[in-house]
Amino acid sequence: MTLDKETRDLKATLELQLPYSLPMEYMGITIYPVTMKDYYSLQAFSESITFRKESRLPDINMIKMTYLEFLLYTANNTELAEKYEIPHLPMFWTYALSLLCIACKIEPKQIGVEIDKNDNKIYLILNGIKFNSKQFDNLRRIIIAQNGIEYDIDTFINYDTEKALNAPDPSVKNDRSTLEDYIDSLCVAINCSAKDVADMPVRKFWRYIQRINLYDIYKICKTGEAGGMVTYKEPIRHWMSNINNIDKYKDKIIDEQTLKNKIG
Repeated sequence: MTLDKETRDLKATLELQLPYSLPMEYMGITIYPVTMKDYYSLQAFSESITFRKESRLPDINMIKMTYLEFLLYTANNTELAEKYEIPHLPMFWTYALSLLCIACKIEPKQIGVEIDKNDNKIYLILNGIKFNSKQFDNLRRIIIAQNGIEYDIDTFINYDTEKALNAPDPSVKNDRSTLEDYIDSLCVAINCSAKDVADMPVRKFWRYIQRINLYDIYKICKTGEAGGMVTYKEPIRHWMSNINNIDKYKDKIIDEQTLKNKIG
């Protein structure tokens, strides 16, 4: 998909700021990484900005809608929810606004919607600033990237395929650890307090957990190799290597514009 210059520049800036968990300034609004004290809210509300409407709601009119139009169309639309058996669909607009309040540190009364009389298009109003549909998608991009949410709004993947790819590996024993277990583990590993974790960005928290796990595995493997107890068919993965997930969707996706071109 060919992105406009504004979006390309935004994504480039995000890449520079993500390692330091810096807030992002966009059109006069500051978007902050969600911290662990709001982790459960992020979990509850994030589907409202990552819902795959093109595959979950196979209706040409909804596929052609912008995401902002889609959220407003589904708001309190219980009939649509019943038709597609998605009970929480009518709440997506409320969830999205709640997530914006957390990420932008604003109050609900500072959010509104406006239909411009000149172009008859819908605009989101945040603290008096107007965002069109493309700019709303950029807000989504920022929130998704800042919080390590596995979703690319510029690509299409069938929902059933995505579920299959994300299904737990049956050969791996289920991890029954709770969030509190992970918090305790991080506190012990890096000598911080639970209060420190509460103020930690969600994305950075899970990166620390992954890095600590990779470090422990690396030490165990290297110790076994050095002692001659075991040999490995492949080189041991270094604990400082890239922890980003391999693109498991690589051969399963098409871009959004290609999809829209297919349906006319």
